[in-house]
Amino acid sequence: MSGAGSSRRSLGECPEGRRVTYGVDEWFTRYTTTRWTSDQITFIRNKLQQMKLLDEHGWTDIRKLQQKRATEDDTLELIEPIARAVAKIVKRNSHKFPDVKPSTVYESTPHAKPSPAVNSPANISDATSWFLHLESPSDEAVDSDYRQSLRDLSETLVNIRKASKVPFSKFLNDKAALAEFKREDGKDAVLQNERQLLAGAALVMYSDPRRLWINSMTIEKNSTRFWQFNRGHIAVTTAFNLHDNPDHFIRYLLFVGFGTLAELGLDETVTAVWDDVTNTIQHIYKVDEVEYRIDEPLSTDGAYHILSHAPRVYTARKLIKEMIDGERTTRLDNNRVVLKDSWPFIGVPSETDVQTKITNKLKLVDAEKMTNYATEVKQYLMDIQVDWVVESKGILQKTPDPRLRDERDEADKPSDATSHPMAHGSHQKSATRDEVRDFQGPTASTISQEPLKLTGRIHRRIVYNELCETVYEIKDFRTLCQCLIHVVEGLKLFRYAGFVHRDISDGNCLWHPESRQGKIADLEYSKEYANLRGHDPITGTPEFMAVEYQAASYLFLRSRGDDEKSESSITLEDGREMFLFNYYHDLESVMWVHYHYFLTHVLPISDEELKTVGDKFRRLKSLEIELFNTDTSGNASRSFIISVYQVSELRGKIRNLQFHGGITDLAMGLDMNAHLRNAYIHLEDVKRGIRIENAMRWPDEDFQDKPYNEYIDLLNKGIDMLPKVLLTRAVTTNSIDRRIHDAKSKPKTPLPSAPPVLSPTITTAEDIPNPRKRRSNADPERFPKKSRTNEDTS
Repeated sequence: MSGAGSSRRSLGECPEGRRVTYGVDEWFTRYTTTRWTSDQITFIRNKLQQMKLLDEHGWTDIRKLQQKRATEDDTLELIEPIARAVAKIVKRNSHKFPDVKPSTVYESTPHAKPSPAVNSPANISDATSWFLHLESPSDEAVDSDYRQSLRDLSETLVNIRKASKVPFSKFLNDKAALAEFKREDGKDAVLQNERQLLAGAALVMYSDPRRLWINSMTIEKNSTRFWQFNRGHIAVTTAFNLHDNPDHFIRYLLFVGFGTLAELGLDETVTAVWDDVTNTIQHIYKVDEVEYRIDEPLSTDGAYHILSHAPRVYTARKLIKEMIDGERTTRLDNNRVVLKDSWPFIGVPSETDVQTKITNKLKLVDAEKMTNYATEVKQYLMDIQVDWVVESKGILQKTPDPRLRDERDEADKPSDATSHPMAHGSHQKSATRDEVRDFQGPTASTISQEPLKLTGRIHRRIVYNELCETVYEIKDFRTLCQCLIHVVEGLKLFRYAGFVHRDISDGNCLWHPESRQGKIADLEYSKEYANLRGHDPITGTPEFMAVEYQAASYLFLRSRGDDEKSESSITLEDGREMFLFNYYHDLESVMWVHYHYFLTHVLPISDEELKTVGDKFRRLKSLEIELFNTDTSGNASRSFIISVYQVSELRGKIRNLQFHGGITDLAMGLDMNAHLRNAYIHLEDVKRGIRIENAMRWPDEDFQDKPYNEYIDLLNKGIDMLPKVLLTRAVTTNSIDRRIHDAKSKPKTPLPSAPPVLSPTITTAEDIPNPRKRRSNADPERFPKKSRTNEDTS
């Protein structure tokens, strides 16, 4: 549940098949609600002609500068006076435009760098339409409380701008619409405009949690297109000539200049307020009938990617409204909860739904075997307070329907992740986790369009009662082992219920310090093993995927001879078996989480030791890169550990580096690969494997408790053998890396003090202080070449 910081993939690239092109009229019909009549458009056009801004050949001043081959900034900044003229015409002719108030103002901004509300890269748009909150349209789509909160916030920001002499264009969250221009046309100009536009739209939607979508415009010489970016797809108009079709351009200026707040993409269930204590903008989220004030972000990097489920995870506190002495007051609840806001695909079950299904399945098992699994599994699941599909004015918030006219008569069918085209049958070597889960990773260098049935998304918010740490944030080796024991026990119960998780990672294996309990989170992509199909999409985090799953091939079927394999397995055109995920692949993901922890966490290093560990430390980092710098196709080093089952080389390297003191191989889990290999060999007996819908599947009874119990036993022994007098405290390798870098770049500056050293008398996990507050984000540099958004894309 963390991000990759500076290593995020380029925002200015877009996946194939997620762009839809419409005619201009169709685009306005789909993505706007205010209907401007042809008489109103004609009236404005005539007025512009009277003002000498428009003639029969087009926009007069722009055309003149184009003929002189003036710069794009000088030429297209003339759109600003046109937009202001349109606004003036509407304002002065209220009889023609009743009940219309401006919501934005257009400004040419080719050199203005806005200041985002959160830490994010800088981005400059050639032109911007800025929100005018003080003059919000008084329509029924915006209730009075929401409108008043905008006024209050705007007044505060205006005062801040005046006091600090910061121009209006310095606030990224004020952007209502974007524009990118090029003086010339051609493929290069189109490509550059699209990249810049996508980058700008991504930053606005990330910086402002209120955004449901953002509208934009591109112009290459005279070729003009309008855009909408939402979480489900990108909608763009066919190109038209700016001078030959002035009515289209006037209509767009009216839309972005006078559209309602809801029409322009502001979420009315999220309110921005000014915090006088921190001098920052804070947000209040509505969840069902309750409001929650955000305390701090836990994970928000996934929201950088437009075409994604854009998860934002925060700590939050409930707003309690009371009447005291006849006055209405509001106070914050003392208890902190975790709030997750995301956009899953329509039809994908919620975490609550999956928890309920697992529990109900285990109740059937309990009734048959006289066990208590349904009760036991609850300790390994997150405690959900509310699971709410976001509604605004009684309407569910969904991405707009992208279907074409001839598709509208088709019955709507709930979409699951199984509708994704990124199935193992078309396994892409370069795919990363973002491409696996939400179609946001680039497979083309432009915003390209391919035939694809687009899948809508729905807006969901979940409130969890427990504030947990990710595995990466665990501060000592003993607690790590305890957490992984609980995760393995939970996965064993998942198997009894017939469910696979399909996304085990260090961000989904959690630790609750207060109860000292390991948890399994993010169940949206969990599925019944019996319902898996060969065309299912890849799900999960590449760094922690099972080797077979990355290879889309059963490694131990091949050793049994081609004759046997051909009788019992289905092969694709390239010779690979039709592959199905299974229970053991979840267990292997836990092993990779375990390995990763020991390659990214070491014992504390003193300032004196820091001077001599540089070379050793680089070798440790190279081990991490060797095993975890991977995409969905995996790599040879990972495959070798499972298929050959030897880890002597890895064990020797770790021992020689001596970053883990007396911590044993058992605690590091270095022997688990042999147990998993034996489990795979036992399972992948083709005589037991059966074909179901062109895929290999083994019956549930062929999966044994043995590898789970072996892993639990290994972890328990590792805990017992952890050194009693040596430190069990862990620090991240990235923190050491930064200290080494600081020592080299500033040799005269005293080195930072070493992390707190625990007393050598500490001998039990209970003696080790456990932080009850998670960091705002896990270390963003753990995967230097991968995006870590906790999202599914293809």
